[in-house]
Amino acid sequence: MDMQTPPTDPTPPPPVDPQAVPQAPPPPNYQQPPQQAYVPPISTEQGNMLVGRFVGLLIDSLIAAPLYWLAIIPVVGFVGAPALVAYWLCRDAFFGNQSIGKKVMGLQVVCDDGTRFSFGKSAMRNIAYLPLIVLVIPLFGWLILPVNSLLMIVEVVLVLVTGKRMGDFLGNTRVVPAPR
Repeated sequence: MDMQTPPTDPTPPPPVDPQAVPQAPPPPNYQQPPQQAYVPPISTEQGNMLVGRFVGLLIDSLIAAPLYWLAIIPVVGFVGAPALVAYWLCRDAFFGNQSIGKKVMGLQVVCDDGTRFSFGKSAMRNIAYLPLIVLVIPLFGWLILPVNSLLMIVEVVLVLVTGKRMGDFLGNTRVVPAPR
């Protein structure tokens, strides 16, 4: 007797549709995992803007540091404190819609509605920093430190999620790359 192997079919079997295969029911206490919200990745341009905004704020803070010190000296504080407030509120209206820090980082502030950016708009968008300025008041400023910390966390989250901070929403503005 001659044993021969049966001929094989050269075409592969059709793919199995996973929906056609019956699934076992989930266990009685099974809960569907919550769906995660989709968070798009941050592009390189957005990352550069975030770094630029942070470094620009750091530069502006270093420039304002002498005014902070003048503001807490008892007698000189009557001049230093108003100078600090004036600089901090109006800093974005200098140098063509740029603070010194934004100018160094190549950023500028523009109005969302296309209107001209002004000292009034700068004050409106920077009023959100008022709790930071109040910190220089001895005792009182230190008492509101927890509130201030919470506001700064909100600012960071807003910038990361929306690209705009609280002041941008108040002033109807946004930070964009400056034209070269």
